[in-house]
Amino acid sequence: MTKKHRENFYRTSTVLVEHGKEVLVLLLEEDLSTRNLALIDFVNLNQHTIYHLCYNKHPCCQCTRGTLPRNTPTQRVLYPSQLDILFDKVGPTMTGHNLNSRSQFCCNMCSTAKQSLTSACMDLTLLRCLLINFVPSCTGAVTQDVEDLIIHRNNLHGNSQEGEISAAD
Repeated sequence: MTKKHRENFYRTSTVLVEHGKEVLVLLLEEDLSTRNLALIDFVNLNQHTIYHLCYNKHPCCQCTRGTLPRNTPTQRVLYPSQLDILFDKVGPTMTGHNLNSRSQFCCNMCSTAKQSLTSACMDLTLLRCLLINFVPSCTGAVTQDVEDLIIHRNNLHGNSQEGEISAAD
């Protein structure tokens, strides 16, 4: 391994992780600004769908007629730890929470967004999820760029055998 290959790896990592997140944050904040929405309001508005991006096998207390929303993905998109970043479990519950729900999979996330929530709290995967699923302007080439960023990050860190990148790569 050459010193230059190691340097390429560090530079690429920095661009993908630090500046990649920065770009995704800017995309989200631009959309929220255009729609005149605060981040907390955006998360609260999409709370039910966000919940089912994590818990996608069983209906929650907010599902109409006890069935999952039509566009619920078959594969988990988010993890409980990512919902913990967004939602306050000890705060007041969302309007419409069914306190009599008998489902063991009832959304303990029927709470509102954390008041301390900022886009800086989110990781690349969570930002990608919010952009792809809830930002109307994130379509076509922008969506592909967001996906490419995640793919390159995953390939660099998840599939590399050593911390090096050739000049050609």
